[in-house]
Amino acid sequence: MAGRGSFIESFPLFGYDLADYDELFNENLDMLLAIKEKTNLKWNGKFTQSVDNRPVYPRAIQEDFPIWIATGGGLCHNNDRCLKR
Repeated sequence: MAGRGSFIESFPLFGYDLADYDELFNENLDMLLAIKEKTNLKWNGKFTQSVDNRPVYPRAIQEDFPIWIATGGGLCHNNDRCLKR
């Protein structure tokens, strides 16, 4: 399950702007999906640190598994958006 957490107080502690809340979550979710697909991650995000073809461990035992979005609010304005991820 991927979720947002319930506290926003940590945003300024890590240098994030609360106005970027949705975009940051979407980027992190995209990174998680990329990690699921391949052992080595090559990543260049707007908010997250770049990763240059580095392995990510531990790996899941299952070859394919769902990643559930466990969050309230307006993340999925329509179901198609969530289902495509």
